[in-house]
Amino acid sequence: MENRETILRSKEFLFSVKGEFLEFCKNEIVKLKGSLLDNEDPNESAKIIYEFFASENESDLMPFKKNFLSLKRKGVDLGILFLNLALFLQKEYLNHIKNAGYEFEEEAIKFIVFLENKVKIIESFFINSKGNYKEALIKERKKAESILDIFKNIQENRQSVKLLNFYRGVPIESEAFVLECDDELVVLRTSHLQEIVMKINGKVFVQKGDFFPQTVKADVELVNFMNNSVTIKNPRYYFSSRLQKSVKELKIEPKFPLSVKAGKNLAIFNGWILNISLKELTLMSEEDICEKEEEIFIKLSFEESGEVTEIVARVEDKYFKNGYYYYFLVISSPQNDERIGSFIKRRTKEAIFELEEELKHYIA
Repeated sequence: MENRETILRSKEFLFSVKGEFLEFCKNEIVKLKGSLLDNEDPNESAKIIYEFFASENESDLMPFKKNFLSLKRKGVDLGILFLNLALFLQKEYLNHIKNAGYEFEEEAIKFIVFLENKVKIIESFFINSKGNYKEALIKERKKAESILDIFKNIQENRQSVKLLNFYRGVPIESEAFVLECDDELVVLRTSHLQEIVMKINGKVFVQKGDFFPQTVKADVELVNFMNNSVTIKNPRYYFSSRLQKSVKELKIEPKFPLSVKAGKNLAIFNGWILNISLKELTLMSEEDICEKEEEIFIKLSFEESGEVTEIVARVEDKYFKNGYYYYFLVISSPQNDERIGSFIKRRTKEAIFELEEELKHYIA
């Protein structure tokens, strides 16, 4: 039962980082090959590898064997690929269980064993793999040390970096200067608005640019409003094109979930929209509404007047956790774009106002 619970909890976590995992996996495949894989789409391979990690049957390689063999024939070292993916998931999960309040050491060990079993399956079948879990961990540690060296260089040259956080889906960006940097911690000075959202999020992104070749993600250790400083720790490179997509295509999280009517044909269901952009939305329902690739209509009101808008959307993905969660692609139309765009603008102003009000509790 314990192993079953570990697998289910792992699946829930994997789904929560699916977008970031797919992006990282695709980049790793291309990197290990050195170029695009001829007629093979790395995005499809990344999806299959995700399904392998999410599979409840740890020992069943058959559904994925054909794709893995194809990658190997095209020069991708599967041992290195799966080690890098396991390390990526391990780092993300350790941060996840800190925030979720689980028993840290116990849960960390369970998940690492889960990942090791997945890697061992690959290594036992593809005997030419060159992977080594311990060596890979050492490599990751050296990478983290190099990030701290870059922060020290930024401090010495009195340069700045650009920080990024999200509040209810609204991107908050500010310039930051490095005040101190040692072997574990970095102290930054930035805007008060950035400080309050960093305190709320418990993390921050340092955007790639002149100094960092890739976006850096770090945990927030301490926010000191009195001396206008923020201490961060555990910096690591963060590989995801979805981050910049989230900046460009605002996906707003309403303060309270939007109650909607959704359905197909003659069946109508109740649901709640958790976030929405011009192109995507996430809907939660207590009922099993539809399957992947199906199109449904969603009726909701963006206006205080109660005027109803009907959106047509296609199911991109779904999962169950105390309810059914659906990820939709919105079918665009001029009327919907205008109403959704207006709603996003209002909610953006509302989110900024909330941050400014919260800030007043810390700064006179």
